[in-house]
Amino acid sequence: MDNSKDLTNLDRMIDYFSIKKEYELVGTLQRAKYTLFPDLLQKELEGFDSKEAEEEIDRIIETLQAEVDYFEEQDRRKFRLPSSKVKTIAISLGQAGLHYINMAQEKRWWDCDFLAIDSDKDSLLRSKTPHTFLIGGEGIEGPFNGNQEKGKAAFKVSRKGLKNRLSEYKDANVIIIANAAGATAGALADLISLCQEVGIDITSITVGLFLPFSFESTQRCMQAKKIKNTVEEMNINVVAIENSEALKYCDRRTNISYALDILDQIMADRIAKEGAIRKEERMGLK
Repeated sequence: MDNSKDLTNLDRMIDYFSIKKEYELVGTLQRAKYTLFPDLLQKELEGFDSKEAEEEIDRIIETLQAEVDYFEEQDRRKFRLPSSKVKTIAISLGQAGLHYINMAQEKRWWDCDFLAIDSDKDSLLRSKTPHTFLIGGEGIEGPFNGNQEKGKAAFKVSRKGLKNRLSEYKDANVIIIANAAGATAGALADLISLCQEVGIDITSITVGLFLPFSFESTQRCMQAKKIKNTVEEMNINVVAIENSEALKYCDRRTNISYALDILDQIMADRIAKEGAIRKEERMGLK
């Protein structure tokens, strides 16, 4: 029986997930490889003493790390924001936004300031940026499980404190990332208005929205559509990504974490292409 095809597929999977830094999965696949093909392990280590074997393993790890570094640098170049003469701040609104800016920082896609806003204090504990802002107060404490009216109310009681935080970004380009069906997205229009109050030009604001799958509840889909329409009516530059776009790159066996990473990359690509910078600068007037 010829198992060469299975071996080739295993090797391809090991290479692929090594590049993606899924090292736990790589380890599982390696164990599977040597369980299915025990003679390979003995053959690969033939002719090596223990020190040589260790050096060979180190060499393989170094090669894999170099490949990972190469692909991450390609991503950074691809997702880099257009150059601008003013400061840029990326603001996450809710958990989906937080997942995005965490990845943007970890992968060093954007060289800008970050601010995480949420009504869920436990969510903010997972923020990679030290700059966080908890909205809500006594009697209005998250999480709100998709209730946008409560998200809006939480923003209202925290408006003054957040205004002070945003005042230093008067002349900045602003990118806001949110799940259009999430609770805190109910405060999105208020956040945009607050940006304008502190002097941020409306042409400098870009909003990235994640839209729910079509099979999610009718209420969530309607909420998301309403939020998207509201923001567009404010003449804001909107980049909307449907969650279903991840299905082009995933199958049923894909874990949710990897699917979210795919969506984040799609969002980063779209924002980089559209350019989150002032319209005057896009037109070469500054």
